[in-house]
Amino acid sequence: MLDSIDFAKYVLWRTQELQRQRNIRYPIGPAKLNTIMYICEGILLAYGINIIKEHAQAWDCGPIYPRVFKWFSDYHGFPAAVSVCSEEIRTYLEKYKAIQLIDRSLIALGTRTDEELTAWSRGKSSPWEQALQAGHGLMSSPIDKHVMARYFAKLHKR
Repeated sequence: MLDSIDFAKYVLWRTQELQRQRNIRYPIGPAKLNTIMYICEGILLAYGINIIKEHAQAWDCGPIYPRVFKWFSDYHGFPAAVSVCSEEIRTYLEKYKAIQLIDRSLIALGTRTDEELTAWSRGKSSPWEQALQAGHGLMSSPIDKHVMARYFAKLHKR
């Protein structure tokens, strides 16, 4: 399984690659990165692919991967440019046939705003909302991967 920071680095690197290939700008910041990671993970889970060690948590601003959040803090800002992604990470994702699903998600979500993605991720009956209910309203409640898998499978009619 991948560390959430390694997956974040892959998403940032791949977003830059897709921008160059498609000549489209996909602005991405910390909140958007976390939400895109959450949506990508949900889609992968719907296909039975569990690749991120860490569970996303339901924070007031939406789904957050705490280690990725801390990674931002360590940079005193945002490491927007990740110019390299290790071959090991790419090979791991290829092994699980995850790259095509991630690419489709990045292309579809890249032009969406932080606000649009956060609002969607916090929707009625979403895994984020269910995590808050299970945690009795406590922020930072873990978002169950099984709940994510069922929710995203239903969206993708799997």
